[in-house]
Amino acid sequence: PEGYEEVEVWDVGVVCVTTYRNEEGEEIYFEYSAPSGALTIDNEHSDYSEIEINGCKAHLFASNTEGKPSFLLWMNKEETAFFMLEGAAPPEDLIRMAESISVEQ
Repeated sequence: PEGYEEVEVWDVGVVCVTTYRNEEGEEIYFEYSAPSGALTIDNEHSDYSEIEINGCKAHLFASNTEGKPSFLLWMNKEETAFFMLEGAAPPEDLIRMAESISVEQ
């Protein structure tokens, strides 16, 4: 989102994580990979809602506790790619970021 810049990319082939940071030092992490295994999300400090990102079901865990991140998780329509955004940015910013992502097969 506006005010954030890409500061690091960690790509090991099966998982790629890109870190974005703003002037205040707040970070947003964008991860994509092939779907696999289990994922643990701290939902004690968030409010859950199911939303849609580009026609795909998505799971939003919006932080309800200062200092705790929000999470947005979804897969592409073919369910061949998993995406996650995590960060202190408002959930609306995470949603806008997610909607701007295109998947090329």
